[in-house]
Amino acid sequence: MVSMATKKRSPLELLSNAQCRELSGSYWKVNSAAYQFSPMAGVGSPSWRKGAEGIAFPLVDQRTGQVTAWLKMFKSSIDTRRQRVEWLIRQKLGQKSLHLTAVPSCWIDTRDSARPEGINFDFCGSLSQAVPGKSWSEWKTLMHDDGQRLDDRLRLRAAFDLLHVTAELERNSCCHGDLSPGNTVVDLQADPNEPVLRPCDFDAFVALNASGRAIQSLGTAAGGTCGTPGYSPPALQQNCLQGRNVIPESDRYGRDILLLELLGFGPKNDPDL
Repeated sequence: MVSMATKKRSPLELLSNAQCRELSGSYWKVNSAAYQFSPMAGVGSPSWRKGAEGIAFPLVDQRTGQVTAWLKMFKSSIDTRRQRVEWLIRQKLGQKSLHLTAVPSCWIDTRDSARPEGINFDFCGSLSQAVPGKSWSEWKTLMHDDGQRLDDRLRLRAAFDLLHVTAELERNSCCHGDLSPGNTVVDLQADPNEPVLRPCDFDAFVALNASGRAIQSLGTAAGGTCGTPGYSPPALQQNCLQGRNVIPESDRYGRDILLLELLGFGPKNDPDL
């Protein structure tokens, strides 16, 4: 007879839209923090974001009303995701650099901790600190549609921050794996001693010096990503389209495209190109 301590758990399914709607607005206490799942703005206006790898849900601090964390729930390779997140946490990259504070801080499984109030289903995923600002993708749209201007000094600071980010990751034998406008946050109100630019969403990270292949990288065959079209090497995208199992190898291609945009994007440029 298998004991409860050694019995392998069944994997949790990715939450449905109905379950996400049920989570919206619910209150949750985890790791001594009190959160509220961000409420929906209205019918058909979800607060969560659904992508190729899973769901990202914004968590609001009950004291300030501000989004201070993100919960990322994955649709595949859950055990591997957990192992990778826990390895990344142990590297303490956020303590080494203010630019990397959005690296996951813990893995949450409601079978081991409390469910949100009034919720009768379980879920698991990684918890990350939210960073101030808007994604570079949002800023590009604002510049194009509303004529929003970015100060040249802020552009330079953001460019230097991006160079610092990629250098710091390489120094720790890592790459982000999906540097792109949606995963790059720019804060126009940043203090002089704070970064203007920070990356988020480290799900695709690669760390070839990590022990164990499952931790080192997550190929496309196991539910990983080869990066965002236009920001990952064309050869990598082509191999992915041909059905080959690929992994991101470097952030330098995405870094260089983002540098060109940070320094030169203007209202006449198309944010989708």
